[in-house]
Amino acid sequence: MSYQTLAKNERMHDEAMADMATAWGLEHDFENHGWDIEKTIEHCKHMIGYDHHIPPKVYHRHGKAFYKAYRNYWYGKMRDDFEYMCHKTFGYMVRPMPSDDGYVYYSLTEDGLRWLGNKMHLTIREAD
Repeated sequence: MSYQTLAKNERMHDEAMADMATAWGLEHDFENHGWDIEKTIEHCKHMIGYDHHIPPKVYHRHGKAFYKAYRNYWYGKMRDDFEYMCHKTFGYMVRPMPSDDGYVYYSLTEDGLRWLGNKMHLTIREAD
């Protein structure tokens, strides 16, 4: 194996381990706070436009499933679970953007999209 292949494999392994640790840590902490991680995942799906109101457009390529998010925001009152995700992961997964009217825009970061995609067993791509 070449050095580039080994370095790529090592980087992919490190990313996978970090994703697993983040997901496990969040789920464990959510249980400790009495929150439902599945409900938060449903809210994250709605954030990217993947919900039951509009049929999601999932496409397949090379045996993998992909979804192109047509939006990436949640606008509403401050949510304890999203705020906790922001603070727990230091903005690694969810980014809050307060507005002047007392509400908050939440959006998933690239890492947050990857975490949600792992939960949904597909790859989520941002809209152009």
